[in-house]
Amino acid sequence: NNVDCANLKGSDIFNYIINKKSQLIMKCELTDAGKKVVNMRQNVLAEIISTENTYISDLQKISGFWKPRLEELKFLTENESRSIFKDIDIIISYQITFRSELESRGTLFSANIADVFIMFSHFFKSSKLYISNYQNIVQILTEKEQKEKFTEKIEELSKETGGRDLASYLITPVQRMPRYILFLRELLKYTPTFHPDRQLLEISYNQIEKVTREIDKSSDIAKRQQELYRIQVSLNSSDLSILQASRNLEKKRKVKLLHYPKYTESNSKTKFYLFNDLI
Repeated sequence: NNVDCANLKGSDIFNYIINKKSQLIMKCELTDAGKKVVNMRQNVLAEIISTENTYISDLQKISGFWKPRLEELKFLTENESRSIFKDIDIIISYQITFRSELESRGTLFSANIADVFIMFSHFFKSSKLYISNYQNIVQILTEKEQKEKFTEKIEELSKETGGRDLASYLITPVQRMPRYILFLRELLKYTPTFHPDRQLLEISYNQIEKVTREIDKSSDIAKRQQELYRIQVSLNSSDLSILQASRNLEKKRKVKLLHYPKYTESNSKTKFYLFNDLI
């Protein structure tokens, strides 16, 4: 009651409310900057869940569409199929549980989600297993793509997935973890120091960043090995193997050959590869 409380201050107001068994209603008006912080934090929370739905949908498409179709068409041996798809179902299982926990926290400004990332950071390492094996997946697909029938069938199947081919689905686990870092960075930007999620959010960011660094390392190795494999295929030689775990490609250049003694240019397409231990 505004009249009763008009002359009361501080703790006297709360004593009055307790004695009268009344309710205290407090109102405040946010500045434009404050409204922006609230809206941006809620937008980031909503986007995390939205993109998580898309990610899980992509994983389920790999497991429920691409895997059975390729096995049905007998384009893959049992070992090849296992190498490509063996980690997908367990990643799906973890991500569904992760999404469910996120959804239970909601997308309001007051939502606390940092502990969810901390809790699941260990399970995200299941993606590391997949990414460590990604070079083998790329090698298998590269070999298959040499066969025109395989390429044609992939293009045909892609029409059933909105034009997306198999490779664009298989790379999604490689791309997902770095996105979590971006989301957490944005959340930190729009989570004030007084917010109950702030302290744990900093811990979760460091934890996920650590996992992501481990995954990025595996990803970099996979990319380097993929590049070596593509060069190996282009050499079209069974006598020379350049595939070694310690070998890195430093530079590659197209070169022109001059015929001696007239120094006329050759029409041949020649490439110069410089590795850390080989030319």
